[in-house]
Amino acid sequence: MLDRPGVALRLMVAHPITGSGLWQVRREPQRTGNEAVAASLLLGQPEEDGAVAGGNGDAFATPRVFARLLTLSDDDVLRVLAIVMAETVEAGSAVIEALGNHLNVDMAACWQADNALFDLLRDKEIANLILADIGGKRVAHGNVSRR
Repeated sequence: MLDRPGVALRLMVAHPITGSGLWQVRREPQRTGNEAVAASLLLGQPEEDGAVAGGNGDAFATPRVFARLLTLSDDDVLRVLAIVMAETVEAGSAVIEALGNHLNVDMAACWQADNALFDLLRDKEIANLILADIGGKRVAHGNVSRR
């Protein structure tokens, strides 16, 4: 495969899609403990049935997907890889922070506050945690509500 990196790429992409005896990849569950937040985050998202990654390790699925990937252009395989990666990268992790910084994501262009956020901000404990995260513990402590 060293002489055929395009083949190796396609085989690598097939594994997180189908799973195998050696590759076990799970989709990011996109879950939250708050129903309002879940509705806010998942609104308009495809149903789980539309997911690409996270197969059950079917021994025949991997060669089938691999064969299909062999028929696709490099650009199309890279698009599939991007979808698989998006479905399987851990939300809220350090790698998400690094990815956002590398891609220079402008959150204001793709997200806006809604009622779910404002409801959370009304919770004093949550507001203080956010303030501590942004301004530091000293700032948060100096602004703790005394009521």
